Amino acid sequence: MTTWSSSLLARFEEHLNSPQYWEGRCGLVSASPKRRNSIHLAVFVEPFLQFVLDGRKTVESRFSIHRRPPFGCVQSGDLVLVKESGGPVVAVAEISEVWYYQLDQEAWEVIRTRFAKQLCIEDPEFWQSKSSSYFGTLMQIGRVEKLDPLVCSKRDRRGWVVLEERARGRPRALGLFAENMVSNKNAPAALRVGDALKIGRGSYQIPQALRPRLES
Repeated sequence: MTTWSSSLLARFEEHLNSPQYWEGRCGLVSASPKRRNSIHLAVFVEPFLQFVLDGRKTVESRFSIHRRPPFGCVQSGDLVLVKESGGPVVAVAEISEVWYYQLDQEAWEVIRTRFAKQLCIEDPEFWQSKSSSYFGTLMQIGRVEKLDPLVCSKRDRRGWVVLEERARGRPRALGLFAENMVSNKNAPAALRVGDALKIGRGSYQIPQALRPRLES
């Protein structure tokens, strides 16, 4: 782990207003061997940052040409440190559900129809700007807790960083699931490889009952 992320995690725990809640969710002892969920850092621009803080934006999306975080790295129960673009960390959010997409015309239509309102996307140019993407990750935002501004010395241009992985190697297992998903675009509705549930062509969600299988 890089120095800036280690420092950020240590200071983040000190800034929590409801540490008992987050401890129960994530085992918030730095480098805890019992950590059940991963901790991420996500950079937000306005007006979407304020929409998250106000509770208006209930689903976050990330699209990319290449397979990179958060694709294949996020799971229900994970924590996300919400960072203002060019500014401090201002909140922590809990992810309550995740959908992964291999993007094609039909998948885009599903996303726009099903999630546009929750994403707070009203400008058609947003969709045009993402049209060259091949991978999509949509995450339902659960509890959001505002924090006193927490300075983050991150200097790179990444919009999403996995700060701390969950115990027992689950991010790797989830990554393998994502690889299976991508390689099985034409799989039947009840996808067998990866134990996933298909939601429209090219999009898959991990059923709650099957997630424990990814821990081993």
